Amino acid sequence: MGKREKTLFLDIDEVFTTSGKPDERKTVDSAVERLVKAREVGYTRFAFITARSGNWVLREFVPHLEKHSLLRNSTIHCENGLYEIVNGKFSLLPEAQEFLKVRERVTKAILQEARKQKVGAIDAAQKMEKFVQARVEPKRMEDMEKLGKTCSEVIGKLAKQGKIPKTVGIDATKSGINIFPRNITKGTTARAI
Repeated sequence: MGKREKTLFLDIDEVFTTSGKPDERKTVDSAVERLVKAREVGYTRFAFITARSGNWVLREFVPHLEKHSLLRNSTIHCENGLYEIVNGKFSLLPEAQEFLKVRERVTKAILQEARKQKVGAIDAAQKMEKFVQARVEPKRMEDMEKLGKTCSEVIGKLAKQGKIPKTVGIDATKSGINIFPRNITKGTTARAI
């Protein structure tokens, strides 16, 4: 009987919040060093999940894995599990591929409705380097709650009209609203691993 593979699954959003500050870099290096120790005690695979985009992961996180020879044994699930990066290659889930077909329609409808309701909002997907998710942000933080309601109403209306899948939903963060297939979450991804 072959040796059983041990996988360590980690949410890197709380650990890896670096914007290049020296203290944050120390935290990241410390976290990656702990992964090296986990490998020494028998973990053979590493699976990571993040709300961040794949481009950000390739630029900011992968070099740390490469430095400690952990990349080859790692899978990184980006944008809450909508796609994964294995050996530097992106692989989208079917739900992500389906959402990409309606992403522009959803964003455009939300921004139009926000203008009608005099809620200043911008399309922030490109700024956040989102590959699959749509993202809108209020121009003024006081409009965040109104923007969240607008997003929910527009998505509900489009789904009822059959213009988008009923699985499209929102996640309000401190700075904006992410729009994506809500049947793919960190939790569903963790259970699949």
